[in-house]
Amino acid sequence: MFELFKDNKGSRPRRFSPRDLLHQEQRAQAESVFRLMIDSAIGLAILIIIVSSLSQFDKLALNQSVSDFRDLVVSSSQSPDGMVFNSKELTFAQGQTFSTLDLESWTNISEKCFEFDSVAKASMNVPDAHNQAEFLSRFNVKVSAKCDSHQCDPTNQSDPTNCCVCCKVLFGKVLTADDATNCPRN
Repeated sequence: MFELFKDNKGSRPRRFSPRDLLHQEQRAQAESVFRLMIDSAIGLAILIIIVSSLSQFDKLALNQSVSDFRDLVVSSSQSPDGMVFNSKELTFAQGQTFSTLDLESWTNISEKCFEFDSVAKASMNVPDAHNQAEFLSRFNVKVSAKCDSHQCDPTNQSDPTNCCVCCKVLFGKVLTADDATNCPRN
């Protein structure tokens, strides 16, 4: 009924006792707790990797939207024939702000020759001067841009109100060829 065991010295056999069973059970419990700690640490590490990856993908989407917006404005300014350029739905972060100075730096057209407008007043702030667009919350929106050529004096580059090209950028609604540009902006 009882089996013989050799002790650690290997010299003499000894009989199995219930104490040996108790000692093995305690070791097994300690080992399972240790494995559980290791498994939970690995699970936490995987969760951190997934969350940081999702955050990176979100940043990439926001950066891509800003890049697409810039490309839309630049394309429109390079075709000042009244043609309307429309974007796919773009995503902007809360607090993201664009000014007509940004558009000037992208296109080399005076900031006075650009205007912003929006039909999404709850999600955006466009002041009466139409020189800035600020997103009040994370917002998905389609953008339209249109530029028209105007009579100007191309030799008078020092006058910022001398707009040879006037552009309008509208958030939340598609511009039409009939929509007028207000240029130069005061």
